[in-house]
Amino acid sequence: MLVGKIFIPRSNKRDALSAEVFMQSLGAQRSLQTLTSLELVGDSNHREILFRCKTSGDFNYIKNNILATWPQATVQQLGEREDRLIAARAKYPYVKVYEARLREPPYYPLRTSSTREGKSTYDDFSRGGDPLPGLLAALEQAPAGQGLIGIQYLVKPLSGDWARRWRGNVNDIHERLRFTPYGIISTLGGALGAFSVLISLLAIPLYLLSYNTVWIFRGIGLFVVGLLLMSLKFILPALPDPLHVYQKFQSNGFRCKIRIFIYSNNPACLERCRLAIERAFSGYNMPSANGFKVISSKDETNDPQNIDYPNTILDKYVTLSTLLPGGWQHPLLCASELSSLWHMPHETSYVPNMEYTTSKRVVQPQSIFKIADGGFLVGEIPSGESNTYRPVYIGMDNIRGNIGLLARTQSGKSNMMAALAQYIMNEDPEASIIIIDPHRSLANLCLSLIPRSRVDQLIYLDMGNPHHTPVLNLLDQSNYDRFYHVMPDKRVSDMVTSMREIWQDSWGPRMEDYLRESLITLIGANRMLLEEFKWREQIRALLNMLHRNKEVWALSAPIDHLVLSDFKYVYNNIVNSKIAPASPHGRNLYEGLMSTLHSLNAYLSDIENALTKNPSGKVYIDEKVFSLVNEIYRTAMDIEKGNSLFDDVYKARLIAESDAPPDQVAQFTILDVAPLLYSPPWKSAVVSLLTDKYFNHHHLWWENNYDRLIKDGQARMLIENISPISNKINSFTAMDSARRIFGVGQSTLSLYDVIKNGKILIVDLAAGVIGNDAAALIGSTLINWVAAAVFERQVGMNPPLDKNMMLERRVYLIVDEFQSIPGAQFQFILSELNKYGVNIIMGTQSLQNFNESKRGKKLPWLDNVHTLFVFQCGAEDARVIQGELNNAGGDDSQTVQAADIVGLEQYHCYIRTRDKMGRPLVLKIRTKRVEPVLDRDEMDRILEMIKKKYYISSAKADDYCYEINERMKRLCNMILQSNARATEVKTAGKGGKK
Repeated sequence: MLVGKIFIPRSNKRDALSAEVFMQSLGAQRSLQTLTSLELVGDSNHREILFRCKTSGDFNYIKNNILATWPQATVQQLGEREDRLIAARAKYPYVKVYEARLREPPYYPLRTSSTREGKSTYDDFSRGGDPLPGLLAALEQAPAGQGLIGIQYLVKPLSGDWARRWRGNVNDIHERLRFTPYGIISTLGGALGAFSVLISLLAIPLYLLSYNTVWIFRGIGLFVVGLLLMSLKFILPALPDPLHVYQKFQSNGFRCKIRIFIYSNNPACLERCRLAIERAFSGYNMPSANGFKVISSKDETNDPQNIDYPNTILDKYVTLSTLLPGGWQHPLLCASELSSLWHMPHETSYVPNMEYTTSKRVVQPQSIFKIADGGFLVGEIPSGESNTYRPVYIGMDNIRGNIGLLARTQSGKSNMMAALAQYIMNEDPEASIIIIDPHRSLANLCLSLIPRSRVDQLIYLDMGNPHHTPVLNLLDQSNYDRFYHVMPDKRVSDMVTSMREIWQDSWGPRMEDYLRESLITLIGANRMLLEEFKWREQIRALLNMLHRNKEVWALSAPIDHLVLSDFKYVYNNIVNSKIAPASPHGRNLYEGLMSTLHSLNAYLSDIENALTKNPSGKVYIDEKVFSLVNEIYRTAMDIEKGNSLFDDVYKARLIAESDAPPDQVAQFTILDVAPLLYSPPWKSAVVSLLTDKYFNHHHLWWENNYDRLIKDGQARMLIENISPISNKINSFTAMDSARRIFGVGQSTLSLYDVIKNGKILIVDLAAGVIGNDAAALIGSTLINWVAAAVFERQVGMNPPLDKNMMLERRVYLIVDEFQSIPGAQFQFILSELNKYGVNIIMGTQSLQNFNESKRGKKLPWLDNVHTLFVFQCGAEDARVIQGELNNAGGDDSQTVQAADIVGLEQYHCYIRTRDKMGRPLVLKIRTKRVEPVLDRDEMDRILEMIKKKYYISSAKADDYCYEINERMKRLCNMILQSNARATEVKTAGKGGKK
């Protein structure tokens, strides 16, 4: 036995004629192999519309016709335990079974408020003339958990000639109605009555002739009998309107056994439920038409699963059956009459405690979207078979377009983003993947999905780790020369934009001016320090070469090819690096050193040529070579020792840790912005590093906007300008986690390495630990760095790359809750970088989080999203997003409305993508949950390996930050002393007093 449960379409606009067409399909000859039961089941808390049949063929036939009639309905096949009517038979001790029979012969039509001239009209259900809700309301008389009411319509389609007697026009029907039992009795009774009355009049002359009183009594008797026979025409039911009878027999017919099952724990409840059902059926009892009467059933089985009843002679001779009284047989109903007893309620007739579909189903031909050679398994949609689904795939072309996701929490967004990431990791093993998650859930899920073949390429950064911390110096310039040539000005501009979005409620032009100049100054100082560091590395290599061969460079020592090649190697490195000292003092020495090196190289080249011509000859160090070598040595030592303020600052920014290379330059960080602005000595020390001509305008800025305010006694104005900046930077300094991330000079992450070598970077921003501001700044900085690096690399090529040329590796950016990362240039990535091989997958919980005054009411990011996933979301978001899911306007069955989006089930969504022809395609799908690839132990081992390479201990980070502060104090004292000495020398030179 197969049972189907129907979820009523929430926005059902189908009228009475649609329901009649459905019943017509069931009555078609040989459409059903066995009897079918259409059912209404319920109690005070839950009501259902079901159908029951024996074969899968009949089940699928009925299901398909239901979906064809009510396209937005959902049919679910119930298991044995879910069949409440069958379960009630074993659960409740008291049961009563009734039947509903017609009160008049079957040719009398049923008429309801939804009929006009005996026939249902197109819009009657929407006018509230539907009696079915009253029948469903009667089911609530059974208390939930204490009883149940079930109404079964056992439908047996009749043969096609069931209405043979009633063929013809209305006049023919009128003539045939006279030969029905009622018509015959009425006609004969009237005729015999009239004849008896006429005969009774003959008793008068007979009495006058015979004066026998017997004739008087006989005449009176005949007169009374005649009147009684004539009154039958008025006592018996009037014959129906031939037009109504004509309309009834125009559609397929059914023998319909109507059974009413009442189950209860309380015997008193049985009668109350019977009366409620009887009153509900009275909605079909029109005075001028047929109606129902409820009687006790003679069926002793009382089994709802027994949907068979034997054929009788009346089923064989249906024409005869139509003439017999209705109470003698099971009702004969036409399609329109049966449809009024069982159909989907109209949207205007809301029935409480019934299960409605919550969202609209959008169905497209499978050939449009299915990829023959596979693709990404997005989810599945219902198939034509019962309780089965067919998969939905989209190709890599759709994934390589930009993808957007919208969902409220716990609706399936993170699951879909993780599934996309897993597919990309498996299908595009060369791609670089960057996953940024503000709230950890997506990061952890993606970590469990890493293919074992790509574990070595994984970088997982947990910004909220209390014991170990990754380091991200936003001003780091150590990778400047090889980081896809991202200009410092661009990096500062992106950071300022991010901060403006983060603190947009407390932002001003003067604040932005001071912040921008501070960041540029610190980046410039880092760049100069690194250049000095690289130059001194070359000097150290030169000194090492001289120390290593000090005996060879002695006067009168022989020169061989080994010494010459050693010198050539160091010399070529210095010349080819084109790195000059950053300090003015070093530059003066640099010019002399390079002149001496060139002279020595030219002299040694002549010696090398001589040795090549005469391999057996010997050449010795003469006075010229010896003097040149000594001059180079002295100059290199002067550069290494240093004797200027720049050298003092340079030495103060060196750090030697166990985790870092010796003498690694500790660069300035964003936390140095506050001391830069508040400490004039510290500002002087940092600005003094900007010795390149490129930084001359920065010196002028500090002189006009900082030093002059102090000299003019306007320090209060200066404090007002820099206080907002200090307040915001100090918020990072005060938090342990943020200070450890931002306060260490050398970053542990190289985005160049991620992009160039196809690595997988997962960043857990841990906004709940480090704070929303710090998390937003990290996220926006990483995203903007990637965008700027890729774009400048593409347009910076000589010649520039064509728009159709991609990176060596594709870059996938997967960003969850992207609205919580203000300042990230998503619009630039969406509109410009997709053509260069950068794809972005971005998800959000709400569109209302955006500042619409700046982004516009149409949310421009939607314009460049090729594939859009919309899960359940809020009503306001649904009203905004519904236009993206409709290819055309209107209000048809395929138009997705806001209520459909709000009513989506968990892990169900609407997807808008492109079909094989590139046309917009909208589907409603059920997504599949991802299964982890790695277990917890494997993930822990991987994280431990990553910590050793990309993290430093929190204690060491704290020590470093403290050490830098101490060095800053010593450096300030050093600058004060240097300034004091300079003042003494200047005064002494003028011959005056101090």
